[in-house]
Amino acid sequence: MSPSTSHPSPPDGGRRCREATDEGAAQSASRKPSPGPPGHPLPQAGEGDLETLLRSMNPVLHEGEFVFCAAENAPEDSIALFREEEGLTVVIGRRRADELSLPYSYVAAWITLAVHSDLNAVGFLAAITGALADAGISCNVIAALFHDHLFVPWEKRHEAMTVLRRRSLS
Repeated sequence: MSPSTSHPSPPDGGRRCREATDEGAAQSASRKPSPGPPGHPLPQAGEGDLETLLRSMNPVLHEGEFVFCAAENAPEDSIALFREEEGLTVVIGRRRADELSLPYSYVAAWITLAVHSDLNAVGFLAAITGALADAGISCNVIAALFHDHLFVPWEKRHEAMTVLRRRSLS
């Protein structure tokens, strides 16, 4: 399916997902995760221990500037997209956004926390974003299946890396 293909809303507007019964939730909790599509098995669960996550977060600063844009369709080279009621948000390299004349107001650096974190891990992103907030650095987070990705103001990228490395050592 191409990135520009639209996905119709479910006929119930997604309410079924929000209306799970206690019995249904208990049944879901006892099921093993789906093995994933053929040829694409689900990965092993990531790290869930907070102290281990913090010690081994290994922040990696990507090259280039990144921006969040509103777009009708997702360009193929988008690094992330999210469909909201108001429209499609695309995260893309600044140069590419300029080539496509996509408006933006926030220019960010992209930092990946290279530790494979479990999506059920409690407190990891709170500790990270709290340390950045204490240093006066805003942070927009995208949690993905393997890693967490931070988008910080471009001009504060090196300071953010210092804060993250320091937090990893404490």
